[in-house]
Amino acid sequence: MGYFKDTARGIFWIGSFRGFTRILSLVKTILLARLLSPEQFGVFGVVALTMSLLEVLTETGVNTVLVQQKGKVTEYINSAWVVSIVRGFGIAFIMVLLSGPISVFFHIPESAHLIVLCAVIPIFRGFINPSEVNFQKNLLFKEEFIFRTVIFSIDAFVSILLAFILRSPESLVWGLMVGALVELILSHIYLNPKPHFNISKESISFIVHRGKWLTATGILDYFIQNGDNIVVGRLLGSTPLGLYQMSYQVSTLPVTEISNILSKVTFPIFMKISANRKQLFAAYLKTVGVVAVLVGFAALILILFTNTFVSLVLGQKWMSIVPTLRVLAIFAFVKSLVLSSYAYFLAVEKQEIVTVIPLFAFVAMFVTIIPLVNSFGMIGAAVAALIGALFSMIPVLYFLLKTQKND
Repeated sequence: MGYFKDTARGIFWIGSFRGFTRILSLVKTILLARLLSPEQFGVFGVVALTMSLLEVLTETGVNTVLVQQKGKVTEYINSAWVVSIVRGFGIAFIMVLLSGPISVFFHIPESAHLIVLCAVIPIFRGFINPSEVNFQKNLLFKEEFIFRTVIFSIDAFVSILLAFILRSPESLVWGLMVGALVELILSHIYLNPKPHFNISKESISFIVHRGKWLTATGILDYFIQNGDNIVVGRLLGSTPLGLYQMSYQVSTLPVTEISNILSKVTFPIFMKISANRKQLFAAYLKTVGVVAVLVGFAALILILFTNTFVSLVLGQKWMSIVPTLRVLAIFAFVKSLVLSSYAYFLAVEKQEIVTVIPLFAFVAMFVTIIPLVNSFGMIGAAVAALIGALFSMIPVLYFLLKTQKND
């Protein structure tokens, strides 16, 4: 039962970090919701959608591959760094190139200059020391808590300060930019081993090959998480996009936090006990139970007190998100159960399964979202997201049964 102690320790430290950052994020969201309009949130939403899409399209799965490696990963650090740098510059170039066409696609011309400004961020991220993976691989949760807390605090402080000064969505971009730069600097000062420009074709080929399924998974996850945002922005405009993204952010907060905490803790621990499949499956079931209780409780509270929450926290100008928020709270609960399975499938080195799961969700949402949005607006987008989450449960249950029979 050694994994239980590791899990508890990891949950404490990562939970402490996520709790601290959520307090800051809540303050940040409240201030921005009162300082910026839904339309301005929609403008930044286009920028976030663009950067996220390009990041997943070029995702190499470096961190996951390094965690999966037995023993030290020193020999792969240099190659991982080179891959990340090339990827960062590639994303930046494409962002600048497509800034105009993207703003035209969404009919939001003011988003173009923000996309160009945001292009610096992936370059900074590309130079970050890949040795950060040792936090997770070696279960150094306390050290990661300190490291991440410093970075996030600076990011939040800059965003909040500039929000008061600029009163524009640029404050969000500058906050992300400063946070990425701080992480870049700290990763090279405090983390070892230090990467060097040493290209190994064999190592790069290994990383890219092992990460290909994760790349496909990331692309599907992107369209599942953002397909509704894209359709809302394209069909309904910047103000509905800002409203919908705020409701999505608030409703999925329990999923994001609990899933991030447990996945970062359970994946490396699952890897350590992966040879004992019965123990691994028992640990997985316990994880699902914890997620179901925590996210279910949070979703129920949000559904029951939606009007009060929106009125007191975000303000009256956001009250139109209440019906959408309730649907998305149910979506968040279903999705949390699906996400809980990813660490288990990765631990048994079945990357292809975590690609199939979001594929089901994507197809279901893709078929339903446009007619639903045309008929019901933002609520239709939320219903389409929920349908996708429900359909993604099908392959999860199928593959769980299959892996248990094989064992």
